[in-house]
Amino acid sequence: MRRSTFIVVFVLSASLFAIAPARAGACVDTVAVDDEGYTPMVKFHPVQNGLLMCWTNGGTTAHTATSDNGMFDTGSIAASSTGTASPYGSGTFPYHCSIHPGLTGTLKIRPVADQTSITLGDSFVLTAGDAFTKGIPWDVQKRFGDGSWRTFESQTYVASLTLRPGKAGTFRYRGRTWSGENHSGWSPARKVVVEPA
Repeated sequence: MRRSTFIVVFVLSASLFAIAPARAGACVDTVAVDDEGYTPMVKFHPVQNGLLMCWTNGGTTAHTATSDNGMFDTGSIAASSTGTASPYGSGTFPYHCSIHPGLTGTLKIRPVADQTSITLGDSFVLTAGDAFTKGIPWDVQKRFGDGSWRTFESQTYVASLTLRPGKAGTFRYRGRTWSGENHSGWSPARKVVVEPA
C-alpha cells in the first residue's frame, strides 16, 4: 500500500490586520454598555477559536467598544442593539467608547492548556491564539515558581504549542497578541503543575 505525504504551506500576509473585523456567528460572551459605562468593566475569557465578543447597548445613545491599540472595533452600536468584535489571541485589551472616551473597559484573554496537571516527562498543549487566523503573531512567556518571566516564543504564528517541562513544579504561561506595530498587554497567567515522575 502506497502512502502519500501532504505538506500544507500557508503564506502569511506581510500586512497584519490593523483592526480585527467582526466574525459571523453567535456571541460567545457579552458585555453590557450603557450611558454610564461597561458592565463588567473587566471581562475575563479563555482563548477560543472563533471567539466573538458582543457588546449590548442598553443606553439611550450610540456607543462603541474600540480597542486602545487598534486591535478591534465594534463600530457604532445604536441604543438597544448589539455590536461584535473578535480579539484574536491572548492578552490584555483595554478599550473605550470612541464617541464617549470617558467610558472604558478591559478584556483579559487567558491562554488555554489542555491539561493543567501533568507528570514530569509528559507534554501538554498551550494555546495562545486563534488557530483559524493567519497573519497574527503572539509572544509567549513562562515563569517557574516565583522566578522571572522569560519569553520563549517571540512573534510566533503558531497558535498552539506542545510543551514538555523539564522539571517538576509550578509553571505559569502568558501571552500577548500583535497587530502590525501594536501589541496587547500580557494576558493573565495560565498555571500548569508538573508532578514528579
